[in-house]
Amino acid sequence: MRNQRLKKTLLFTLFNGCVLSTSVVQANSVSLNVQNSTPEVLQLVSSSPSGVFPATVGPGQSLPVSYDFGGTSSEMSATYKRVGTGTTCRFSASHVVYVSGPRFAKNAVSTGATSATCLTFQSPTWRIPYNYTATFAFYY
Repeated sequence: MRNQRLKKTLLFTLFNGCVLSTSVVQANSVSLNVQNSTPEVLQLVSSSPSGVFPATVGPGQSLPVSYDFGGTSSEMSATYKRVGTGTTCRFSASHVVYVSGPRFAKNAVSTGATSATCLTFQSPTWRIPYNYTATFAFYY
């Protein structure tokens, strides 16, 4: 009887340790560039996570942004406005890990009265911890 309890305790401890190590292993990082291909300054309107994106991006500049996420998902989004014309782009990149594997998503949308060309590029890593790189590109 005592041996059975000892085996159960040992299995429980080993199982919990495996679950914990799996969660820690799946922490991930995102590296992206905010690219301004316009002749005017871009101004940050909103972002998530806050305090990570540059407040302004000069004409022709590409500025790096990095952020480390814990767990099995990530989401980065930013909205930039072109100062002279008021055109706006809303960008996002994300991922979620399911039992069947990761799902990556990206989006770029022109918002406001005047249309802009907005693109998001994403290069995922298909191995744990599923890091990825992305570019938020604001064109004319």
